[in-house]
Amino acid sequence: MKKVISLVIAIAVMVSLFVIPVSAAEQVIDLSTLDTYNFPAAGINDVVGFHFATGGTSGDNSLGTLDLSGYNMMVVTYRNGVAPGIGVADIALVNSANEQVGLLETEGSGGWGSEAIGYIDISAITSTSDTYSFKLLPGANGSWITGVKLSTESGISSALTNANAIVAGETKLTQDITGTLVASSGTYVIDLAGFTWSNSTAVALNVNGADVTVIDSVGGGKIIVTANDAIEVNSGKLTTKGIAVISDNSGGDAFFVNGGTTVIEDCDIYAKKAGIDVSQNGDSATITVKGGTFAGTYSEEEVRTSAIEFRNDNKEITLLGDITFKNNLILRRNEATKALTDLITAGTDSTITYGADATVEGYENYKANTIEYAYTGTGEPVDPSDPTDPSEPSDPSDPTDPSEPGTPDKDVEIDVNALPDASEYKAAGYEDKVLIVNKELSLGTHNLKGCKKIVLSYGADKSAPLGDHDVYIKDASGNVIGKARLTAASTNWAGGSQDVAIEINSDYNGEIFVAKDEFGHQIAVSAAKLVYAAGSDVATGDVMPFVILIAAAAFVVTILSKKRAF
Repeated sequence: MKKVISLVIAIAVMVSLFVIPVSAAEQVIDLSTLDTYNFPAAGINDVVGFHFATGGTSGDNSLGTLDLSGYNMMVVTYRNGVAPGIGVADIALVNSANEQVGLLETEGSGGWGSEAIGYIDISAITSTSDTYSFKLLPGANGSWITGVKLSTESGISSALTNANAIVAGETKLTQDITGTLVASSGTYVIDLAGFTWSNSTAVALNVNGADVTVIDSVGGGKIIVTANDAIEVNSGKLTTKGIAVISDNSGGDAFFVNGGTTVIEDCDIYAKKAGIDVSQNGDSATITVKGGTFAGTYSEEEVRTSAIEFRNDNKEITLLGDITFKNNLILRRNEATKALTDLITAGTDSTITYGADATVEGYENYKANTIEYAYTGTGEPVDPSDPTDPSEPSDPSDPTDPSEPGTPDKDVEIDVNALPDASEYKAAGYEDKVLIVNKELSLGTHNLKGCKKIVLSYGADKSAPLGDHDVYIKDASGNVIGKARLTAASTNWAGGSQDVAIEINSDYNGEIFVAKDEFGHQIAVSAAKLVYAAGSDVATGDVMPFVILIAAAAFVVTILSKKRAF
């Protein structure tokens, strides 16, 4: 019996080595036990907290000794005596060595009686125990900190309220936001997650050199501006997928394009002036509209509201996919001298019919046309400039060439970095591009005859409930040809990368797609491998921990079975 008990204990200890630690729970810091200062300001006489004032009691306020490892965010509630938009001094989080390890970016709360919420990114702090303090930085006006808690929520950007706090990397909204983001460098992936990004004084998004993708994983997400253009693209690249973009302003455009590359996919475009304004500024620009709706105005009609307005001969638009034109007016100003047939290109399975030139009442420098657009295709439309255009022949020696019969004689490593839908994701720890899977994304064209399984390496937010959801492989018609249950990540994104093997029982030969269940979290696919009967059957990292565990258990059994010698 003792041998059996010892064996059970030994195996239990070894199994525990492979168990992922449970994430730390949310922790509320009791400010009343710390070095507090009761400031009798209007509306907060009974509030206990830290007071930072440029002309009163201020300075460092200790949070005591804390273990911040395992937490991603410090959530701070605060108040001040100023209105939104008025400058407020930021507050630094410092360690015992007086090094700044985090920053609370404050704003006007609306008065002492109103509370605001701020966020400090502490995901990079790994110390298990240190003394932390708040320190007022130079600036106008101070704040009263009334609450502090530690959270495992991922990233400061997941709970932001102002667009100017969005940083390169992945951002998923948890509430409506306001303000302007000027994206000058880096790669952004912004998920509206069903919320509204608004601005009543300026553009919401200015792409000025960065690579920015805006998506909506939930539905109903929109960008709306009431006093300007909604989005301006000067340089870099903008991709919008499945969102509504609205300029509800008499002189405003949904998209104002000076330069760079703009891809608008399955979006609803509203504007009182122009859905897309191809401006006279800049030398050139590439614009692709892939599905979606030119929906006209969001509220009151305007005399010269148009779907597209051209003011430059060096910027061209490609239309492809199933696009609906509820407003089909195309305007050209004097600066655009080319014919519309030279400015607008129809994609695969698409046709465009133009009306005759007409004048616009009250606007002598404009010519007006109507457009009749039709899409006859059934699958994913192909951009003529896309290097994955199937009209380009593949290498006849490539085992995935759909024209090559039979079973490939080796496994196929898919170069995810080269896929057209791959996005930069360096902010989450990835060095190369990945597929940010929320809806169906292409894995390229492959011959699945003899394919046993497709192994994907993926990462995700460690708070994502992936264990309740599946990942799918689909053919070009949307048929599911393989699926498997995902596993929750142990740490965030690249740090928690793991494999999932999707069993395949199909002789399908063509383009395949990866997709997942419809829920509010994404996965980042960094590697993909097609395993064939003639190739290797083991993916790296797929079974080794279990082999080690079984071998170790067998070793313990052997030792315990021997007689002890004294």
